[in-house]
Amino acid sequence: VAYTSAMPQLLDRHQELVCLQAGALLALGRLDAAQAVIAAGNRRFPNRPPVLVLAGTIAMLLGDGAAAEAHLRQALALAPGDYDATVGLAAALAERGEAGPARPLLTQAAGAAPERFEAPLLLAALAFAGGDQAALEHWTRAGLGAAPWHPVLLFFLGCLAAGAGNGDAAEAVFGASVALNPLQQASQFALARVLLERREFARAGVHLRNAVRIAPKTAQGKAAAMLLQRLAVA
Repeated sequence: VAYTSAMPQLLDRHQELVCLQAGALLALGRLDAAQAVIAAGNRRFPNRPPVLVLAGTIAMLLGDGAAAEAHLRQALALAPGDYDATVGLAAALAERGEAGPARPLLTQAAGAAPERFEAPLLLAALAFAGGDQAALEHWTRAGLGAAPWHPVLLFFLGCLAAGAGNGDAAEAVFGASVALNPLQQASQFALARVLLERREFARAGVHLRNAVRIAPKTAQGKAAAMLLQRLAVA
């Protein structure tokens, strides 16, 4: 009887260990190994929402949107309103271009857990992609209220400052984003653009070179390389 009554606690503990191990592998960039750990845990102890959420996250990172959505919908069916499952499903929908269904899910999650930053971050990203400045400002500030250290949210804040013509604030915020994450290509490139407008070519060149090194084949990497060529000719 004692063993039977202790089973739920043991299962929860195993679930936690599975998620910790998979999360550590994920942080190291070992997606295949993380997926194997989660798949084994899900087979042994099925229908555990945190495991399913992590399975969905890993599937999305591996480019398997259908599997990600299936895992996350199952997690939500087992735990309606779960924050991580809701945000994960919205992210999967947004990834395949379904921003419309994603927004209400994210808005619901943001309202239910204002201390979390993930839902506002994704809502700000959708607003940025859609050119909705009012929504971008609202969700960027909501996200920064929960995570003032987040480099992507700071990038959005810098874009708002630049759009308002406040170059000093834009430079400061983009600089803070780069300091927190030097691999944030968008902030490196945006900071370089602000510096170019101020004709601070040497400083701009540093950030343009950083942007190229981070990811030379992206649109921003190619644009940074082109600007560097122009600076060299000038």
